[in-house]
Order: sequence, then structure tokens, then C-alpha cells
Amino acid sequence: MIWKLNLFGSTQAGADLTAYQTHLADHCNLNCKGCGHFCNLVKEPIFADLEQYSKDVTRLSELYWNVSLLQLLGGEPLLNSQLEEFIKVSRKAFPAAELNVYSNGLLVTRQPESLFETMRENRCAFRFSAYKPIYKKRDELTEFLGKRGIIWSFTGHTIPIETFSRSVLLNPEPVDATEIWSKCRDTICHVLEPGYLYPCGGGPWNKYLEEHFDVKINHGDPEKLRINLETTTLTGHEINALLDGPHEACKYCGTLKMKPFDWETRTREKAMLSDYAIDAE
Repeated sequence: MIWKLNLFGSTQAGADLTAYQTHLADHCNLNCKGCGHFCNLVKEPIFADLEQYSKDVTRLSELYWNVSLLQLLGGEPLLNSQLEEFIKVSRKAFPAAELNVYSNGLLVTRQPESLFETMRENRCAFRFSAYKPIYKKRDELTEFLGKRGIIWSFTGHTIPIETFSRSVLLNPEPVDATEIWSKCRDTICHVLEPGYLYPCGGGPWNKYLEEHFDVKINHGDPEKLRINLETTTLTGHEINALLDGPHEACKYCGTLKMKPFDWETRTREKAMLSDYAIDAE
């Protein structure tokens, strides 16, 4: 048995969490039509709580010796004035993690120099979603971040991103969740929300869709879809067995029927249910 010591002083028997992502801001400055995180439906600025995040990653560091990929995102994380502290807390908890800030990049040249210093010191990189507005500025990004010694890259299913897809089902697929999960491209996109770890964003983020359009996506008992970090008695290995497999939310994911459309922006006021839901038309 291999035991490793983390910087919080606790030991854990070799359990590794493949990845987690967490919102530092639920809202966004770009507001893509059909946003998969429903950020363009958020009424007002909503930021992650640093104290709660610190508590959660401390608990995760007791369950896992490492997180292979740690993703700070949103919404738009550059809107959060405490971004530097979130980076420091993340790196302290998981020294060996690949640590990235996922951003649309539009605000990067307005950031204080202290952010770039913090990123260098904590081995943190930028991953920019390759939407057309920032892709056009790739030469400017290369020069700006190159001068500051910041590692960065574009990310997206295509570069640049030309399309989005409707991916939500209001009514469950009449098939076994295993079939849907086996074809999902986001099986490692575990989500850390205050106090809980979810297998994916299907549980925690749908609330904005439900509130805005007055619909209900019935995932069943929420406690079967998430791990309560404060009360769980499971080990990291046991939690992985639950996260890395099919679950009830899979039946409301349109992986088998995704419908693409041209990427564009759309505000909350103009958003339509059919921007997100495959079976809303």
C-alpha cells in the first residue's frame, strides 16, 4: 500500500481524483447562446465563497492525495476579484495537480500584474475557450502572456469554436443510463459545489434553467447524485466508484441526440428554452 502525505498533514492511501471543476463566478461577460453551464441565465453576479472553497478542498485533500486536473472556471472566473486566492488555496491543497483557469479571455489584458505573478508562482495556466471574439486576438494574447511567462492554450471541440449544441432533455431517455454515460464526452467533468462533489454539472447547474423557464428536470433524490463532503464516511476510492459511472442525471443528457447550432451570444432576456433543451421544440 502506497501512502502519500499532503501539505495539510493528512495521509490517504493512494486515491486520486481524475478531475474537478468549480465555478468562481456563475455569471459571465460573454453570455453564449445555449451555454452548457446556463451562465447567460444568471440574474445577478454570483461568486464562489473563498472560505467555503478552502473548507471543501481541505476535505478533498483528506480523501485524495491528488487531483490530476483542477479547473477553475465559470461563468467567467476573471470576474472574481479573489481569483488569486483561489489559485493559492488550490495549489496548496494539491501540489501535483494540473491547475488551470478556464476563461473566455476577453478580460485578461485588464488584470493586475499580481495575478500573473500568482499564476507563475503556483504553476497555473490559462485555457481560453476559442470563441471567435478572443480567437481573433490570438496574436495579442501570445505577445501579452508571453511577456509575463504565462502558459496558455485554446480549448474547444473545434478551434475556433464554430458551433454549440443543445444537450438537455426535459424528459428522460427511455434507455439505460449506462448507454448514455458510455458515449458521454464529459465523464471526468466532476463538479465541486459548496459542500458537495457531483459526477457532472447536470445536477448543480440545471437550477438556472429550471428557474428561468419554470421547468423541472427530475433527477430523483439529490443525495444519490452527489457526495456530501462534510458527512460522507466513504473513502476516496469508494467515491471514485460512484463518480466514474452512470447515474440518474445521465437520462436527462442529450448525448445521444445533440443538436448543433451556430455559436453566437444571447442575453438572458432573449434566451429561449429551445436554446438548451432538445425536446423543447
